[in-house]
Amino acid sequence: MPEEPETDELRMQIESIDEEIIDLIATRMEIADELAKAKRRSSEGYWNEEKEREVISRYHELCEEVSLSEDEARQIAEVILHISKERQKHYFERSCSLRRGRCASARVYGEPQRLQYHAYEAWDDGFRGIGQQHHAHGHGKPCVLPNA
Repeated sequence: MPEEPETDELRMQIESIDEEIIDLIATRMEIADELAKAKRRSSEGYWNEEKEREVISRYHELCEEVSLSEDEARQIAEVILHISKERQKHYFERSCSLRRGRCASARVYGEPQRLQYHAYEAWDDGFRGIGQQHHAHGHGKPCVLPNA
């Protein structure tokens, strides 16, 4: 009868796998950083809700293939997507504040606009994650703030 692995041996195996997971996540985040740069160059928003749903669906499929539950797939996707979203958001905020005038991008009736920094702070502090919120910033027109 084969001998059962000792707890220390099992922990060493888990530790090795954890190292691989962290390396892969770091690589994924480096690629997400490059994606944020490409989105910024093409004037896209930093986050796309439709793509997020596609990623979550992909995680569900991948986890199903290896007998992980739908809830476990959702949890894994949420953690990874949260980190990616925060990194991309940080890149957009940082690149914006480095530009002269400290402006933010938004869409006003589908047209790109430049907002004064105070409006950006209001979006960041008050409207983050709310979706299609409107905020007037001095020009009298409500603006749809970036949410993708």
